[in-house]
Amino acid sequence: MITQGEPKKLSVQGAPFRCTACRHERFWRRRVRLDLWNAEEGIDFANVAVSAFVCERCGYVHQFMDPKS
Repeated sequence: MITQGEPKKLSVQGAPFRCTACRHERFWRRRVRLDLWNAEEGIDFANVAVSAFVCERCGYVHQFMDPKS
């Protein structure tokens, strides 16, 4: 379980964000690296960093990639 720091509220494009699994509104933020290959689209996501937000209540991980990447 992640316990570093205090979980915080999150907004996406200015709108309050809630967990898609349990509707909770507080998250821990982490940076994670993807190591994926999408053969269908021919896109290599190896070593792409994304922001991961872990729900304080249920632990569901929401990942967001910079749209400019």
